[in-house]
Amino acid sequence: MENMHLITRRSFIAGATAFGALSALGLGGLTSCASGGESTSGASADVEEMDCDVLVCGGGISGSLAALSALDKGADVILIEKQNTIGGSAALSSGFMVTVDNDNFGKDIDDSLDTTMDVLMTVHDQSPDKEYPNVDRLRNTFAQQGATIDFMLGLGMTAEFTKKSTAVTAWEGKGAGMMEALATIMDEKGVRVILDCAASDFVMEEGAVVGVNASSKGKDVVIKSKKVILACGGASHNDEILESYMPTYPEVDLIQLSAVGNTGDGFAMMKQVGAQPYPTMVFEGGGVDVDGTWKGTWGDVKLSTGDKLAFDAAGKRFTNEAPAGSGVSQMLTYYMVENGSPAYYWLHDASNADTKALLDKGVELGCVFYGETVDALAKQIDVDAATLSETIERYQGFCEAGADDDFAKDAKSLVPYAEEGGYYAVLYRPVSWGTIGGFVTDETGHVCDEGGNAIPNLFAVGEMSNREFFSDFYVGGNSLALNSTMGRIAGATAVAEMA
Repeated sequence: MENMHLITRRSFIAGATAFGALSALGLGGLTSCASGGESTSGASADVEEMDCDVLVCGGGISGSLAALSALDKGADVILIEKQNTIGGSAALSSGFMVTVDNDNFGKDIDDSLDTTMDVLMTVHDQSPDKEYPNVDRLRNTFAQQGATIDFMLGLGMTAEFTKKSTAVTAWEGKGAGMMEALATIMDEKGVRVILDCAASDFVMEEGAVVGVNASSKGKDVVIKSKKVILACGGASHNDEILESYMPTYPEVDLIQLSAVGNTGDGFAMMKQVGAQPYPTMVFEGGGVDVDGTWKGTWGDVKLSTGDKLAFDAAGKRFTNEAPAGSGVSQMLTYYMVENGSPAYYWLHDASNADTKALLDKGVELGCVFYGETVDALAKQIDVDAATLSETIERYQGFCEAGADDDFAKDAKSLVPYAEEGGYYAVLYRPVSWGTIGGFVTDETGHVCDEGGNAIPNLFAVGEMSNREFFSDFYVGGNSLALNSTMGRIAGATAVAEMA
């Protein structure tokens, strides 16, 4: 098509490099839906038209797997991506996938479903929100995840099989290499990939989705299809959507590591057809981080956070700094956003010579603050001295008693501060890798309307529908695993329904 940007290997590499540079810069709750249902109709413009069996909107991990799965089942597939490259947030990731029941793991690595769920639930059971995850759906989806790994390996991809807190598959070249491989495979196998092409709304006929209206380089296009799979990412870069779910979000200095294309485009499309949103949204917490320039000077010396006191811009402690389970620091993102402070600090003393030198370097760079006394430190960071003194004294008391009456921090992480040498306040920012929320789907990805009915021909995967897989806490390696699996399942289901 004229003016359409079809995928090439060179365009993927150029786009991935740009994404990498950006990264360096640092309501009901139905869980299934019945067949049938009606929704509003969208208008179709008198413009150039394309046709396919399955249309996938979005070229991240879930969209790519949906496209390849549908193609594998014999469908004619078009994938559109509004950016100029395939990849999405997956291209910025480590490329690790939590893996369950896959024959590539040796006897020394336990990749059983029960063990994996036990590890994950040690995190999710600590969440304030007890409605999520949907444990049955999480378990059922992970039970099909090993087949996703086999599917990707069967496409010719390369990985190593190792263990972190759970068994993980580590794709060659990390996230960028994984997505480059998928882009190349789609090109070679015949998925029609159109880059720089953004969907705007659905084409509807008699209450069923039959395609989308889109635009590419100023040209309007109607793409008709038998099935549509929406995989266009979350809402990380849409402040209006974020604030509607998380009112404290605007106050927080958040590091967003989600792909810049995650602007909530699919949310407006879903509203058009009366899709049922999940009632809550939180961030995929990526933990906490410090100034990148300073961190680059650390070398082999590292700063701990779990055995330190954390406090906000009001000088108050706000959470347990060392919760139990995998992904401990990732829980902190939730509490920092929920607390809604414009700044967060971790308190250090001068008792260790190696870390003192590191902290002094941070003071020079302006991301660490020092005071010989608590009052002097409070003045440096513009925090009320009396409040900060009370917070530190109370915490010191917990350390001496070996019991945290406020947040139940484990005694082994309650380390008292030295009384001489002054205090350092290290500025930390919460990190987000994406959003957890979206719209209600069933176990094969069908989108549900407000009445719990499946909207005909419409599927959603990835961050468009991931609320049921997580509590308020994210666990690393889960998104790639679950999004790829739901993409594969949705693609295969869409084709099976056309038979």
